[in-house]
Amino acid sequence: MRKRLDASAERLRDPRFNRYKITSIAYQRGFKDPAHFSRVFSKRFGVTPRAWRACEGMSI
Repeated sequence: MRKRLDASAERLRDPRFNRYKITSIAYQRGFKDPAHFSRVFSKRFGVTPRAWRACEGMSI
């Protein structure tokens, strides 16, 4: 789970993936439910996937 979340976090920050929706990135990393992805992502990183994507200064 941690590896999938870390990979998702990297993709959310990578400008090459800006055209992908957050749910698409979650599906690509093996998450089947966007709500579950958002919950576990927020628990791991302290912010929602959307906030993570928007913040430049955060890192894994």
